[in-house]
Amino acid sequence: MKRIGWMGAALALALLACDDSSSGGGAGGAGGEGGTPTMDMGPVGGAGGGAGGAGGGVLDARELQVIGGRSQLVFVNQTLQVQVKLVGGADQRPVPSANVEMTLFTEGGQEAGDVDGTSLRARRVPTGADGVATFELVAGATPTRLRLEARSGDASPVSVDVTVADESAGGLQVTVTYDPAANRYTYNDLAEVRVDLFLAGEVDCDLLRASASNPRGAWLSLPSIMPFNEVDNSTTAADLSDGQVFHVMATGLNADGQTLTFGCTADVAIRGGSSAMAQVAMADLPFEFKGRYPAVSRFDLTGLLEDSGNPTLQRVAEVLRIIRVLGNGNGDRGQELASLFCDVVDWDEGVCSILRRIGGPIVNEVFEQVMPQLVLDLLTALSDVVGIFSEMTIIGEIEFITSYPDAQGVLAGSDDRWQKFRFTWNGEDREFTFGDLGRDYRPVAGTFDATVAGDQLTLGSHGMTLKLGVIALGIIELWIAPSFLREPAPIPLERLLGAVIPCAAIDDYIFGDPNAGVCEDILVVALAALLEDQIGGLDLAPDAFRLQGTARISDTDGDLGIDLLDEGVWQGTIDIGGRPFNFPGCFKACRGAPCAEPDCSLPDR
Repeated sequence: MKRIGWMGAALALALLACDDSSSGGGAGGAGGEGGTPTMDMGPVGGAGGGAGGAGGGVLDARELQVIGGRSQLVFVNQTLQVQVKLVGGADQRPVPSANVEMTLFTEGGQEAGDVDGTSLRARRVPTGADGVATFELVAGATPTRLRLEARSGDASPVSVDVTVADESAGGLQVTVTYDPAANRYTYNDLAEVRVDLFLAGEVDCDLLRASASNPRGAWLSLPSIMPFNEVDNSTTAADLSDGQVFHVMATGLNADGQTLTFGCTADVAIRGGSSAMAQVAMADLPFEFKGRYPAVSRFDLTGLLEDSGNPTLQRVAEVLRIIRVLGNGNGDRGQELASLFCDVVDWDEGVCSILRRIGGPIVNEVFEQVMPQLVLDLLTALSDVVGIFSEMTIIGEIEFITSYPDAQGVLAGSDDRWQKFRFTWNGEDREFTFGDLGRDYRPVAGTFDATVAGDQLTLGSHGMTLKLGVIALGIIELWIAPSFLREPAPIPLERLLGAVIPCAAIDDYIFGDPNAGVCEDILVVALAALLEDQIGGLDLAPDAFRLQGTARISDTDGDLGIDLLDEGVWQGTIDIGGRPFNFPGCFKACRGAPCAEPDCSLPDR
């Protein structure tokens, strides 16, 4: 038979060579796909083949695939069809009309014409239009084990282990399926599929799922499916007893041995003299969420005061505008100072009377002639305190209390906690803890339900009790004031103003008496009290500050535990007297370790 086979190969090669020399490569010259050869002999293009040489590269890329699994079962005196598929090229296209040769080996690895009476009906079979070559293995009367090896040209050989079982015993063929389109992974991600049999009376599929990453107590482990794909997806078991009932579990592992997928088919019954068929559909194991995720969030509250439509907040905006005018001189300082105490806030009538008697022109002169530049710079900085926290960064954590989503994909009772503020002022970044802010300020926290859908996580709406006034005054006392006085924090606003405003010189300029005390009453005591009252009143009602968000979840190390919440987007709303103020935000959270600040552009409102 070998001599005839080689003669046929030589004849086919001669015919191909003649065809190339007469036609210049034919369709093969356009890419090597025209006129399929009858043998897988590698590149055969002649001198006139032109681009047909590239076509030879496609032949070199051929691959043999086993259909139905590399472990198969047949009973004595029966016939088993063994199929292999030949594909070629980057697109894995079926190769028709190519000869495939099958060789039989003993369990010990010796080539043989038959093993204990079991033999092949034919050792060489051509592939069909679908690239499949079908061989018939005729089992003898003696139970045995053997190996088949298929070859075709330069394609790497593939092997199939076959068990010839006694007709009184039962067998099982397990076919495992996985749909990459409906799941997270591809076939390339699944380096191995393991199949285990568990006695039905000892365990159920729910318990097996819970221990899928580290199963124990299998009655029998079947040969693993390696590689695993839509074609090579079966394995077999022989010598099973009539009447046994199994739960069949399949798990898919990556190259590092991490279990990624799980499937279980319950109550598969074994019958003597036949092979039971079980199909197990695998799906992705769920990601585990439970744990704390240090998080960094950014928010843009620009326009909170001016655009709120709330009279209280708009009054604070007007107060800060006047303070800015007092600092930068872009307006009538005397008129603005009188308006601040007498109109905008309606402060003490005695202060208003004094300011009216002094008159706006004299106040303007004081600011221009007597007031140091340091004071003007301080007033400008104070006016920007809301602007400082309008673009704030929050350092905190997100904690998931439950390990896995429920049947509806919900992670209930999760927490969003804020621990630090990070602000930027004059090109410098500073962080403040809630303890730094003092004033009995408790950490900001909210509870929410999260929903998981694919790789998307939705963080449900939750309220945060946010005291914006305390934050603003804290920035003044802990950052602005110490930067001007070069003294340790905290520095109360009244002490700050009293330290920088030259009241003796001002009283002397206006009244001719450096001890008149009017400057301290108005520009130190009254102004500090007014600012603390107005800025400190920025506190919001409980849960008026609300957030909801989305993020992409990632398992960065393949252990089925979520490690990263990335591309996070917050949608924020502040309810101010029934009128919502919407603002954008973004965030990033990392399990068990601090995260870098999110690289995001805050979306428009």
